[in-house]
Amino acid sequence: MKKILKVIGKIFVIILIVIAVIALIITGLYLYADNKPEIGKDYEKSIQTGGELEAYYLEHGNYETSKTTAKAESPISKYTIYYPSEMESGNQTYPMILMVNGTGFKATKYEPQFELFAS
Repeated sequence: MKKILKVIGKIFVIILIVIAVIALIITGLYLYADNKPEIGKDYEKSIQTGGELEAYYLEHGNYETSKTTAKAESPISKYTIYYPSEMESGNQTYPMILMVNGTGFKATKYEPQFELFAS
């Protein structure tokens, strides 16, 4: 009877280890997918457009870009502003695009697109 209990105990431990490994793999895959950018850097170069207007707006503008992140009130926790770098020292005004992320993904997945807009 003791041998049977030892075997059952070993099987139970093995099952727990397998479950723990599977849980770690699933957690790792989730964290990877959650933090992987949806849009790659220079994504606009791989898009084929059907017209001049679309191609024009996929090109980067004349400005180098910068970004700053600041804390916000709950439930947002933080926000990021992308802007032409010369705004830091210049006095010129620029148009603004306000993007409110309603996709359910982190806004950081779309950083290359925000940089394109800021340029």
